[in-house]
Amino acid sequence: MSRLGSQVVNNDTSTASLGLLRRVGLRLLEVAHRARPARRMRVVESLACGGKAQLLLVEIDGKSFLAAGGTDAVHTLLALPGESS
Repeated sequence: MSRLGSQVVNNDTSTASLGLLRRVGLRLLEVAHRARPARRMRVVESLACGGKAQLLLVEIDGKSFLAAGGTDAVHTLLALPGESS
């Protein structure tokens, strides 16, 4: 036992409490990670085209799109055909 300010602290209880909090925190992180839905969209590659414009290769639900983006808008230029197996 140790004295912390005006409180008496039992080191065994404090260590057990920290262990319990750590286990609960890790469990919450595991649950939150499993509950996260799979991402449906990702930017595969981007290319700066001068100024604030850029060309983007975007994949959405396994389909590829070429898009152009600027400061105020993004436009789909082309839906790319899928690869033949």
